[in-house]
Amino acid sequence: MKVRRPLGPIITLLISSHFAGCDQAVNLDAPFEKKLVVYAVLSNRTETQFARVYTNYSGVQGTMDSTRYGAMDVTMTVGQGSRTYVFTDTLVAGDSVNGQAVWTRARVAHQLSIEEGKPYELVVSSPSLGMVRSKVVSLFRGEIYVQNPESLDVPTAVARIPVVVTLGSNAAAYILRFYLEYEYLLDVTWYSEKMEVPWTIVGGESEAPKVTYPSLLARGQRAPISPRGSDGVIFPGSAYRYTISQIRAQFPGGNARLKRAIFSLTQIDYPMYAYYSTVNEFPGAGTLRLDDPDYTNIQGGFGVFATQREDVMTYVLSPGLGP
Repeated sequence: MKVRRPLGPIITLLISSHFAGCDQAVNLDAPFEKKLVVYAVLSNRTETQFARVYTNYSGVQGTMDSTRYGAMDVTMTVGQGSRTYVFTDTLVAGDSVNGQAVWTRARVAHQLSIEEGKPYELVVSSPSLGMVRSKVVSLFRGEIYVQNPESLDVPTAVARIPVVVTLGSNAAAYILRFYLEYEYLLDVTWYSEKMEVPWTIVGGESEAPKVTYPSLLARGQRAPISPRGSDGVIFPGSAYRYTISQIRAQFPGGNARLKRAIFSLTQIDYPMYAYYSTVNEFPGAGTLRLDDPDYTNIQGGFGVFATQREDVMTYVLSPGLGP
């Protein structure tokens, strides 16, 4: 019998009606083995990497303090070549409850830059729970190509904005986002902000338009509007104009100016996508469904060790950009 493990979707144990007429009993008191659970996703966005390390727990026995505060007697390292980085204990603020911040125990490593296409090895050891390991190869660079970016300087003439991406060879999935960066004047100081451009927009004549924003796409999966034969997205010109109007509506006095179009490509690797898919695509109604996904690449334990990568392409908008 599987055991329930913390972190992930809300804890549920759903036994479908498929089992209602079955004579076979489900034994919730099967032998329980405590193991380490590790969640670590390395990213090139920062030199500071975070992870969670704790233990599984028996669903029959209820929750354990370690589900919130983490396993204490562990040593965690990530190695790359001849270099080894030690993750130390820290606290991370989560969502507040009744106005009070909820702190979660985590692990952190500083000055750990994730290089392109390099192997990384995770080792977590505990005197009481033994050692678990995992290996990944970091993602290769992705490329972003915006067809005719100069058209962005004339919003009224833009029908569509095709963006083609070339994924790294070891990327399993990606999400492509389009932002407009702008500055606004407050008192005597200019501040920088950005607003995301939706990838679909419907309506808007007599009522507020319905918009959707980019979501994760598997390699080769088509977005609602995609360039033919390529990974990527076509953003409607109407979505671009809508975003500009939203920015200007916040500053009716004209004290805002558009600066740059930013296209951000985030790739995730196969371990992360396998975990994501398992979380979001549980088996159908004829299965016993648990709170945590039935996927791990942690040898000897549970959880996931993976990488993600962000690559950015920017276009400086014309200072005289029209409405």
